[in-house]
Amino acid sequence: MTKTFAVPAAQVYAACADEDFFDFCGADVENGEYEFTVGGKYAYKVDEDDFLEGEFKAIEPGRTIAFTWLTMGLDGPTGETLVTLAFADDDAGRGRLALTHTGLTHRKTAKAHDEAWIEVLEAIGEELDERA
Repeated sequence: MTKTFAVPAAQVYAACADEDFFDFCGADVENGEYEFTVGGKYAYKVDEDDFLEGEFKAIEPGRTIAFTWLTMGLDGPTGETLVTLAFADDDAGRGRLALTHTGLTHRKTAKAHDEAWIEVLEAIGEELDERA
């Protein structure tokens, strides 16, 4: 899925490279682990029965962030999946974020994640609008 923002890609990247990205995902970022380096890990509680955890696999400043993703799905733990965020400016200088989430094996869980990612992208857009 792809979303275009009113700000340049560098600002979108900065919002996603920040620990608050996981706050947009529903995580309790006040009580978690976050090491934004290749091989660094993140781990958060979402609620009593849910969690987010993974490892940063690729970081290309201003261009790409890729991380593994493990959480509770509708049918139990998702298993380790991969989320890739790719950033670029369009011809008008607006930042474009392409989000790809691969490895979700259950159709209902994949659909639920797609819906949740749409909400996350909307929340990032609202945050960037407030900063502008």
